[in-house]
Amino acid sequence: RSRSDSMILVTLNPKKNAIQMTSFMRDMYVSIPGYSAHKMNSAFAWGGFSLLNETVKENFGITVDGNFAVDFDSFIDVIDTIGGVDIHLTSSEAYYLNNYFGTWCTEGMNHLNGNIALQYARIRNIGNADFGRTARQRNVINSIIQKCMTLSLSELNSLMERVLPQLSTNMEKSTIMGYAAELLPMVAGIKINDSVRIPADGTYSFSWVSGMSVLMPDFDANRQLLMEAIYE
Repeated sequence: RSRSDSMILVTLNPKKNAIQMTSFMRDMYVSIPGYSAHKMNSAFAWGGFSLLNETVKENFGITVDGNFAVDFDSFIDVIDTIGGVDIHLTSSEAYYLNNYFGTWCTEGMNHLNGNIALQYARIRNIGNADFGRTARQRNVINSIIQKCMTLSLSELNSLMERVLPQLSTNMEKSTIMGYAAELLPMVAGIKINDSVRIPADGTYSFSWVSGMSVLMPDFDANRQLLMEAIYE
């Protein structure tokens, strides 16, 4: 178990048939229960799912119902299992992938296999560094959801059986199947809301603490933003 490379809260609003994705910046300086304040991605390394959830609750007032984790190798396998993802690349992103990984990507829509999707999701030296990287990660999840929306219930069940063994989770199988029973019939008509990043623009400052470059969030502003995005 290491520091989280990515932390994305995915929430489902069954009344509005909508999914919301919220990225938490890994360099955000937060209170970690039982430890000194530190970068948020340390929570998973120090205490796994439970400590990460406690950290989210203490700093942002959100209770997480369950977690999934995927490592880089499994990420590749999951993407390949669903037949790849369709991602719109900028000219800079296409050039980066072609130059460093020998791909044949072009500006515009591209179909990426698991390995190239991983490289795309980890780009951080194009645009706004780690901020742009979190947007790319959400783009990959969005593409996965879009693909699932085209599948039948039987195909979705089959896909789930192949994908779930690739993931680590703190949920019992019965809990996962309960969520699936509620979610799968909704998939075809589900709406994907505009994604959110925490801290949001204008709600943080850069700082240097204990030899670390960190983001200092305005917690009140970001808590309010989260509540509006998830519950309204």
